[in-house]
Amino acid sequence: MNELEEACRQRANDAGIDVRTSYFAGCLRRGLSPIHELQDLTRLQPEQIERVLTGFLSERYADWSDRRAHGLDYDCSALNFVLSQGYKGWLKWRGIPLGKTCWDISIYQQLIQDLRPKTLIELGTGLGGSALFFLDHCRMFGLGTRIITLDVNIDDISPEIFKERAIEFIGGDIKDLAELLPAQRLRDLPHPWLIVEDCHNEVPLIVSHLQPLMASGDYLVIEDIGVAADGSAQIEAALRNVPKGSLMVDTFYTDLFGRNLTCSPDAIFRKT
Repeated sequence: MNELEEACRQRANDAGIDVRTSYFAGCLRRGLSPIHELQDLTRLQPEQIERVLTGFLSERYADWSDRRAHGLDYDCSALNFVLSQGYKGWLKWRGIPLGKTCWDISIYQQLIQDLRPKTLIELGTGLGGSALFFLDHCRMFGLGTRIITLDVNIDDISPEIFKERAIEFIGGDIKDLAELLPAQRLRDLPHPWLIVEDCHNEVPLIVSHLQPLMASGDYLVIEDIGVAADGSAQIEAALRNVPKGSLMVDTFYTDLFGRNLTCSPDAIFRKT
């Protein structure tokens, strides 16, 4: 146990995690036992704290099948996850329901800040709140990101979407993705890309069409797979025809607030 605690301190030091801005780093760096300090703070059992510390030491990029070897795993209760998009009212952006968990709002903010995407492709516009959220965050970081959003339910989308020149809306069924976003059009889009799948179906089709055209360092986020009954099966089928190691789970983002505290558990992929 002492070796685990010391390894965590060294990792925090190497990563430059500042005790002034992180309670967790403070527990690691004060010279006390993180196991006991975190146990007192959180009332978790020692084996649960040990799991947190072990996760902190794990490699950043992971194979999807390795992550799923022990099943879909969350560091929160099912109730907390269900309430994470808003309990007494929707989380909104510009007054439009956002459809994102409280964790994903921060994860996307960090991912956009780190990746600085030149193209953002959203598959599943919903009511339009997320496309506007992405646009405003790209602008906040000084980016001229082109946002392309696609949905079959045109009548549901907020008029605010059509007022933004930086957002291109494409109406159509995801089954026709190859016609709606042809390969030649995709080849002309600047990288890095951030692709957000939020239509909850046709994941194998989406991956087979987009993955070959992604560049190293591009990201593909597949949302709500824990909600869709066949979500994991769709990802497994999609990755079956992808060269092993070419799409890796970026655990920095999936585990930013604890293992899989995101609507995209084990499904924030980086092209390598």
